[in-house]
Amino acid sequence: MSRIDFKPYALPLKLTYRYAKGEYEKREGLIVRVEIDGYTGWGEVSPALYRRFDVRAYLGRAEEMVEGLDVADDKFLPKLDEHLRKLDERFPQSPLRCGIATAWLSARAAAEGMSLSRYLGKSEHIPAEYVPINGLIVDKTIEGAVEQARGYIETGIRTLKIKCFNYFARDFTRVDEIRKAFPNAILRLDPNEAWTEEVALDYLKKLAQFDIEYVEDALPQDRPLKKFADLRAKSPINWHGTNLLVISRP
Repeated sequence: MSRIDFKPYALPLKLTYRYAKGEYEKREGLIVRVEIDGYTGWGEVSPALYRRFDVRAYLGRAEEMVEGLDVADDKFLPKLDEHLRKLDERFPQSPLRCGIATAWLSARAAAEGMSLSRYLGKSEHIPAEYVPINGLIVDKTIEGAVEQARGYIETGIRTLKIKCFNYFARDFTRVDEIRKAFPNAILRLDPNEAWTEEVALDYLKKLAQFDIEYVEDALPQDRPLKKFADLRAKSPINWHGTNLLVISRP
């Protein structure tokens, strides 16, 4: 027997997610369950917090996307990298494709008695035992931001990504105080497009003194790529000597 099911969820966040464009109190998405011959795999469909969507409508689209697909059908599986060809022909959105793929593959892995990471490697490659992450600093206040940073440092996280907003003087002080409190931490900044090309370079020059690893989304996404390239070339904030500014584009 084989089947694929979706279950919507809405979970309150322990900490309010704040960034330059708004605040969010909950996380919504779909849990994906795939069952193949008694083996179960799980996946999650989690659109970005800032992409508001109707979870019930999204559930309907997900069910339509897999209608008629037999998750146990291996006739079209000559190679692992073709395993979702039939689904891809329906042009699923990337979060939905990821959730379905994860559930489908983890069910296959369970059938072979191995973890998903082992199943995906299936060679001499040894999966990583852990994946480093950064702690996200979303508190707008100076004191709150430092306390958030302290909480991450105390749990062993040494890399902090600080959300910046549209009030530079306060953000400058937030970064300054975090650096003073944790001189050995790796700091990253993410203004989420809150800066303009008129002020971004000046901000970067002032923030460079705090040994910033990189800055993400320094300019609005609707700016020409040349604006990003010019800013990167002039930026004093370097990442391994490459003047890196991270640009997130859909």
